[in-house]
Amino acid sequence: MIGVGGIVFAVLMALSGRYGFHRDELYFLDCARHLQASYVDQPVLTPLLALVSLKLFGVSLPGLRMWPALAAWATVVVSGLTAREFRAPPPVGPAVATAAPLRLTADPGNRSNLSSSGPPGYRGPLLSVLIRAEEYPGFSGAPLGSARMAT
Repeated sequence: MIGVGGIVFAVLMALSGRYGFHRDELYFLDCARHLQASYVDQPVLTPLLALVSLKLFGVSLPGLRMWPALAAWATVVVSGLTAREFRAPPPVGPAVATAAPLRLTADPGNRSNLSSSGPPGYRGPLLSVLIRAEEYPGFSGAPLGSARMAT
C-alpha cells in the first residue's frame, strides 16, 4: 500500500510543473504572505502549508503542489489500511489501495485546493480510532459492529 501511494506521489510530482498556477493557488500564496489566525472561506492549514512552501521552495509549482500529492499518498495508504482493518480478503486490500487514486479524477491531487488536506487529514485517522475503540471492553459503539465484514 505504501508502494502504490509512492507511485501516485511520484507521478503527481513529475507532472506538477507542467501547467501554470491555478487561481486558488495564487490566492493561497497571497494568504500565506498575510497569514491570519483564521479565515472565513478556508481552514488555516492551507495558507500555513503555502507559507511553508514559500519559505522552503520560494514561488514554485512543485513546492506548492507537494502537499496535495502527499495527501493523495496518505489517501492511498489509509484506504488500504482501512480495508485491512475491516479484515478484507487478501486481494481486496491492495485493490482498494490501487483504486484510491481514481478519486483524483473528481478531486485532483495535483494542485493545491481546500479539499486536498481534508480526507486524509481527519477522516482516515478518525475512522481508524473508532474501529480500534470497538475492540475495547465497555465501548458502546453498536453501529460500528454492524459495519464489520463477516469473517
